[in-house]
Amino acid sequence: MDLEAQNHSLRQTVDSLHLKMAECSEEYEILKNYADSLHYQLTALQNSSRRITQEYESLNTDYVQMKVDYDLQTRDFQVLVERVDQTIEFLRMVSKRANGFAECAADLRVNFFSMQPHADDLNRFLKMICRELGHFRRFH
Repeated sequence: MDLEAQNHSLRQTVDSLHLKMAECSEEYEILKNYADSLHYQLTALQNSSRRITQEYESLNTDYVQMKVDYDLQTRDFQVLVERVDQTIEFLRMVSKRANGFAECAADLRVNFFSMQPHADDLNRFLKMICRELGHFRRFH
């Protein structure tokens, strides 16, 4: 009986080991599925990270170009401001000269009207010269 008892005990041990193996096999499948899921998530995160890196590089390139454009526009604006300042100075100078011309014109107007009484005498004198020249041409 000893043998039968040992055989029975061994069968119980084997059955117990089969149960434990089945449990371990289930745990292994669960852990394997979990590891596969983590691997899939890691791959998805790596792909997402690559896309984010590419988007960042694209945005950085756009930023650098926009900064260059902004710097050029700022320089152009400064040149424009300088030209406006020069134009203002030129207009001030022209305005001063125009005021000087206006004063000269006013003086000429005053002089012209002061000479108007003599204009009739000058007109008669010129007509007389023209008549004399006309007579002179007839004789020659």
